[in-house]
Amino acid sequence: MAKIWNWRYKDLGDLPHVTKRKMFLKANAGFSYEYQFINVNNFQGKGESTPMPYFYQNLAEAEYIVQVYMYMRLLGYPGYTISILTTYNGQKALLEDIINRRCRNNPFYGPPARISTVDKYQGQQNDYILLSLVRTKSAGHIRDVRRLVVAMSRARLGLYVFGRRELFENCFELTPAFNVLLKRPTQLCLNLRELKSETARDLRHTGKIFTVKDMTHMGQIVMQMAQKANQNILHREYIQQNKKKMEEKKQEDMAKAALEAKRKEFKAMEEAETSAPGEPEPMEEEQPVAAPAPACEPPPSKTTSAAPETKASKSPAPAPKPAPKPAPKPAPKPALKPALKPAPNPPKQVAVPTPSPVRKRAAAVPKSTPKPKSTTQLKSSPPTKKVKPEPNPSPARKPRRSTSKKTKESKVASAPGPSKDSVKEEVDFDSMNFRQLQQQCKARGLKAAGKKLNLLKRLKDSI
Repeated sequence: MAKIWNWRYKDLGDLPHVTKRKMFLKANAGFSYEYQFINVNNFQGKGESTPMPYFYQNLAEAEYIVQVYMYMRLLGYPGYTISILTTYNGQKALLEDIINRRCRNNPFYGPPARISTVDKYQGQQNDYILLSLVRTKSAGHIRDVRRLVVAMSRARLGLYVFGRRELFENCFELTPAFNVLLKRPTQLCLNLRELKSETARDLRHTGKIFTVKDMTHMGQIVMQMAQKANQNILHREYIQQNKKKMEEKKQEDMAKAALEAKRKEFKAMEEAETSAPGEPEPMEEEQPVAAPAPACEPPPSKTTSAAPETKASKSPAPAPKPAPKPAPKPAPKPALKPALKPAPNPPKQVAVPTPSPVRKRAAAVPKSTPKPKSTTQLKSSPPTKKVKPEPNPSPARKPRRSTSKKTKESKVASAPGPSKDSVKEEVDFDSMNFRQLQQQCKARGLKAAGKKLNLLKRLKDSI
């Protein structure tokens, strides 16, 4: 490919790796030539168009370039190895629009590495370059040799230029480059037998050439290839699904076979147990535990001990058996103690009458230990019934205060029980709490306000 533009530079040779590496010595798969100029005629009677001033576009070239890009992607060329260049911004916008509609969201194609103008792509390169010259009426600014050299020297492995032959072959500034390009056919030459991105074909061999007439013909080829690729993918997916189903079926069959084998084993074991039942295991005889003899029970009689001997004598025996050995005598039981004679009834004690507590509305007075009376008093005093003390009222409820002192005195006088003199002697005020002392003061008609010591003093003085 260096022949296209090395005429511009004297004494320009090839780098050593270009003559040694295989990638530079092998042909491009699917193409008959590594570089080629493709003549593009008008599409629907139109060549170049200018929707805006200096905004040049060529729909036929744009469609043709996109079809070639799709063809390369279907063969397996990576998208990042392909760049699309043009000489005008209008054509760049048109190419981007077509790529976005047909390739960007399609998993078969995807976008190329770059869509750019020649001027912006200066200093960069890629393996494969698809170049659109756009113009059909005049050569335009591609007449500048520097721009032409930049456009022709961006590719490393393949360069395919799309333009109008009648226009560019008669341009004086472009004749050195186009003389090299026009030595080969101006119709795209493909090798349809190569269906992969790599080939063992040498650069010198073109293989069986298939010529593409125009852009519409190229579109038909790409459509057929896409259908085949889609069918192949569907076929692969179908094969993968069938493989998964077959594997799942095998696993299910294996699981079922294992279950059937286990069921057969269980059935065989059950049949073996039912057909030939084994002898029952001898049960361990439980030795009866002798109940302890009661204390008054007489010793066992001779008739009970002779019972087993009679049974043994009844059973027929061929030969006389020796006399059984006498059973060992049981250990002598300890002599029972004579039952204790009931003790004579003790003299009845006369219940000592206890003074009942004074009935009060708030709380009962705690019982104090009565003083022991003399024996003469016990004999003379008749037995009195014990009076149950009334339950203490709940502490939450406070007793109603009587308005007059006469009612208090009448209540105290009417309360059953011993007289005031006996209560004064028996009550222990020191062991009472403050509340009880207040109640005692109220019961005696004393002042219930003040400290505990004052209450004690008042109560003791009242006795």
